[in-house]
Amino acid sequence: MGSCRRHSRQGLLAGVEFVKDLKTKEPFPRSEKFAERLTAKGLQSGLVLWPNAGHVGGTNGDLVILAPPYVITEEQIEELVSLIELSLEQLV
Repeated sequence: MGSCRRHSRQGLLAGVEFVKDLKTKEPFPRSEKFAERLTAKGLQSGLVLWPNAGHVGGTNGDLVILAPPYVITEEQIEELVSLIELSLEQLV
């Protein structure tokens, strides 16, 4: 399915990059549209992600951005993580 290679954040704005092979850091081919498919799965569960692509060589590379509100509760963060996990599982 792929792995999370890195993530970065500023405040609660966070970006998570996904790669096909964590060891080699090989990105998914653009034709797989991983970020878009993950975003669609998330939306089915009420999770809003912002898909991004093209960060590797201007074409490949998939990441999603999360932007929860500053007033998010710990319970809501746990729900957010659960929904991301569920969305990833559904891609397999």
